[in-house]
Amino acid sequence: MLILGMDTSGKYASCGLCEDGRLLGEVCIGTRRAHSQVILPMAKRLVEDCGKEIGDIDGFAVVTGPGSYTGLRIGIGAVKGLCFGSGKLCGGVSALEAIAANFCGAVVCAVMHARQDLYYGAFFEVDMNGDIKRLGSEGDRIIPLNELAGEAWEMAIGRKVPVICAGEGCEDIARAANALGEGQESELEFGVFAAPENMRRPSSYGICRIAERQGLYEPEKLEAEYMQVTKAEKDLQEAQK
Repeated sequence: MLILGMDTSGKYASCGLCEDGRLLGEVCIGTRRAHSQVILPMAKRLVEDCGKEIGDIDGFAVVTGPGSYTGLRIGIGAVKGLCFGSGKLCGGVSALEAIAANFCGAVVCAVMHARQDLYYGAFFEVDMNGDIKRLGSEGDRIIPLNELAGEAWEMAIGRKVPVICAGEGCEDIARAANALGEGQESELEFGVFAAPENMRRPSSYGICRIAERQGLYEPEKLEAEYMQVTKAEKDLQEAQK
């Protein structure tokens, strides 16, 4: 199966092309231009550079949240358009799970800054084969920095493993988590560690792989998972007061 995956949920626009679980190529760019201006030309060039055609693609995958309200709409709109134009299926993927897909043999605290001291966060355990297991039953959450940092520290101490924190704002989470363990003998062995910069964004390969594993579906079912009240909803609420 040939799958084209896209991510426009954050400051980077990226896409990846995978065939039968093998990454053929990926492109990632941070630009001041709107994601809507770059994502489709980027995807088209990637497909061509990999020696494929859009008609060869069996399905599409895209990050559906959490993330930027406008960014999510751009990626979802692009994938829906490609699906409607080609008659192919698609799949939506959590940005946090796609961040965790950068790692193997690790416990990952995947985060994205939401606003002020609030973060989107979720915990995952990734085995040596790259298979991802979500820890806890809450799913992706929006949670205060200190609360998320406390959970990361408890995860590290309780499981006696280092916890890798990855995503936008991961350094702040790791710093706050380790501050909770100052003076404890286990701090150096089981702390919370910020991931390298190149492993903090959703994995293009992971987006494709997760979507294929979850199963593809009709584009009409593809919806954004905002997890926050949108500006339009806020304005409506204010007008109704």
